[in-house]
Amino acid sequence: MLEPGQAINEKIVSAVCQAGEFFIPLGELVDLEKEKARLNKERQNLVNEIARAEGKLNNPGFVSKAPANLVAAEKEKLEKNKEMLVALDKRIAELG
Repeated sequence: MLEPGQAINEKIVSAVCQAGEFFIPLGELVDLEKEKARLNKERQNLVNEIARAEGKLNNPGFVSKAPANLVAAEKEKLEKNKEMLVALDKRIAELG
């Protein structure tokens, strides 16, 4: 388990999801370039999802006509995705 602010000093595979971040140490088994590519693809998917949610929430027709619980769920999902994007960007930066 990593403490907040603790650096990762070994090759690992990571996953960022709503439940948190997962790190699996793999030593020499990790191809850093493939891991960077995978994380960047995941990042692009998050960016697209954030843009989609922001588009919905900035649409007065959606906000005024959709049930309040649907609007609230969309806002919550948007915030979670933004948090995941920050964590993913940090991980990508750590890989160099």
